[in-house]
Amino acid sequence: DLECARYVLEHYYRYVRPLAMARAALATRMSGCLELTLLSCREPQLPAARAQDHDLPKVLARGRQTYSVPIGARVCFQVHNRSQRQLRITLLNSAASGRVQLLGDETVDPRKAYTFWAHSSLGVPFEMTPPQGKSYCIDRPVAIGRTSVPHDLDYLKVDRTFAEIVEQWRAVHRGVDTRNAEARGGGAEEWIASEQMIIETGRPQGP
Repeated sequence: DLECARYVLEHYYRYVRPLAMARAALATRMSGCLELTLLSCREPQLPAARAQDHDLPKVLARGRQTYSVPIGARVCFQVHNRSQRQLRITLLNSAASGRVQLLGDETVDPRKAYTFWAHSSLGVPFEMTPPQGKSYCIDRPVAIGRTSVPHDLDYLKVDRTFAEIVEQWRAVHRGVDTRNAEARGGGAEEWIASEQMIIETGRPQGP
């Protein structure tokens, strides 16, 4: 249905907004100064004292910034600020469900690294799990930094899924409009981003 397709495309625009912003930031003079790394954490939880001072192994990439992990894998994300400027760095994920998740936000000093943990709880890893009823999914995390520390990126967060958008369309056709307006943010001084990361969880279903 073309009307339903419009709803989905409008949602898709918001879904890819962090990725488009990151691509634009990669074209700035600070390109290459922000590195995003996926780390493996086998323990259910690290002591908070080790959350930043650790020797966790990197998840091996099977391509440029592309990773495959089993369902239930525990991971965390480390961001290296290789620039000479202090940066406010936001870690976002354009998730398989259609949500844009705010995974963390931190101010990182020049030439320093910071490890992001689940729910901003030091030492608690993210557990990679496909959406309910699925055995495979692709997530697209990206780190976006800026020199304007007061500038936040909360407006990029999207709470609804693609499935919920379709249900919204059905609700409108039943005479109930559930759409909500979203706030938009302003500009900043200088921007920087990591390369987009692709994380495949589980195995794709095939014949």
